[in-house]
Amino acid sequence: MSTPSQHLLIAERDALLSERNELRNHVQRLESQELVDKYDALPLLNRGTRLKFLQDFYPLLKIHTIDYRNSDELDVTSTDASNAQTSPFGSLSDSPLKPARDFQNINTVHVTFSIDCISVSLQYSTENSQMTQLKILRISPLHLSMEALIRHCEKTLNLSYFLSGCYEFIRINNFRAGLWSGLIDSQSYLQPQLKSPECMQLTSQKTKLALQISYCIEFDSLPFPDSIVSVKLYSEMEEVPHANDICSSLIKEYGLEYGLREFIRAVLS
Repeated sequence: MSTPSQHLLIAERDALLSERNELRNHVQRLESQELVDKYDALPLLNRGTRLKFLQDFYPLLKIHTIDYRNSDELDVTSTDASNAQTSPFGSLSDSPLKPARDFQNINTVHVTFSIDCISVSLQYSTENSQMTQLKILRISPLHLSMEALIRHCEKTLNLSYFLSGCYEFIRINNFRAGLWSGLIDSQSYLQPQLKSPECMQLTSQKTKLALQISYCIEFDSLPFPDSIVSVKLYSEMEEVPHANDICSSLIKEYGLEYGLREFIRAVLS
């Protein structure tokens, strides 16, 4: 049986929760109003707000800041929403060497960072706060796949484009790897073979058909890559016509994963 003191504690708790929610809503309204009243393109002065909006724009990243008086490093990790576990994703750090400086106020900074399987090393120079040179020194192991993005960003000195393109490339690349892994697990009876990161082949002993699935990531429109999925269906003698058109229609109707599975079930089962 509840006592008067317990009722009082419950009432105080509810009042505190209500006050906390009201303060949180007030902060959110202030942040939104700050953006509404901001007419210039300069960065927000509130660093915490800037990081919050950065987190909202890049949901795959979980950003931790470290006191720059003691460290020159920014750690970046990703959260896998499927299992709610945190796994290493990458890091962004300045070179331990201080930027080179001369009497013309020219700074040269060397930066290395990694996003999942991609390791990037770049160097940029600024003069009077304006970027004058950008050089992508190394991007491993996918340098050739990102050559178009690299050339464009070096020519235009657009570091933001480069970072955005790298992030989106990794997001699509991880989705493709997950798609291949799912097909290997669910279609094991079709002897799945990963011919390359872009191509998988399934073979049906029952229908005597082989299906080749291509999933290419290309930088046709910058800075973000495009993904192109196509299929080829082979009998023992020749390629089966119109297979790609039928598969594309299923993908448009049901989405990539389900549409592709339905096509596989229809032609290989």
